[in-house]
Order: sequence, then structure tokens, then C-alpha cells
Amino acid sequence: MTIEIKVPLLPESIEDGFISQIYAEPGKSVLKDDVLFDFETNKVVLEVLAPEDGSMLEYVVKPGENLVASQLVGYFSAGAVLESEVKPLGELIQKEVSPNPINNRSTNNVTLIAVTCFILGAIFGAFIMELYG
Repeated sequence: MTIEIKVPLLPESIEDGFISQIYAEPGKSVLKDDVLFDFETNKVVLEVLAPEDGSMLEYVVKPGENLVASQLVGYFSAGAVLESEVKPLGELIQKEVSPNPINNRSTNNVTLIAVTCFILGAIFGAFIMELYG
């Protein structure tokens, strides 16, 4: 089933905007509630979500083009996403974790954040003790 994707309804004080970022290229499978594109106005950025599992067929407007509320942006094909197109979370995590944790930036970043939080907690605790005796 083909679904028309339109610019979302905008608040009263906002008249127009543009597509600032496309996440779902035509033909790329997406799951329900995945972000298709960002619609940006002079006040807010709205994420336009996939109405169902499926894929974008085409965009009839270009990023940066001035658009108004309810204007047609493109066509979405609703339908099952092939299981092979969606990678399991475990597979994605395995690719990012190196076998040697010393060279693993993710591990180093987590350690750095934990140490920073510990130090800030100690400083904040000392400040509270000083303040309230």
C-alpha cells in the first residue's frame, strides 16, 4: 500500500520550513516510527516518522526547498521489512567492540565518564558537607 508523506501540521506562528536531513533514502527499509526526515522551521525541528514498516519510494521535493503545512513530500510503501535488512542489536554491538579492550575507544570513553562522575560527586559531596557542616 502506498502512503503519501506530507509536511506535518505546524503551530500557528509558523508558516513554512524545509527538509534539513533525510534519513530514509528511497528504497531503504525502515521500521515503524523510524525517522524518515527532519523538517526544520525558524523555531523548531520536527522528526517525521515512518507510519508503518516499509520503505520510502520517492521524495517529490528536495532538501532545503521551502514547504508549507500538509504539502506532499513523497510516497511511502507500507509492507513487511525483510528480516535480512534489519541487523540484530548483538551483531551491531559486536562490530563496535574490539577484542582488545585496551584499544577499544568505547571502553575508554565509558571509563573516562565514570571517573569524571566519581570526581564530580566527591567535589559536590565535599561542598555540601562544608555548606551544611
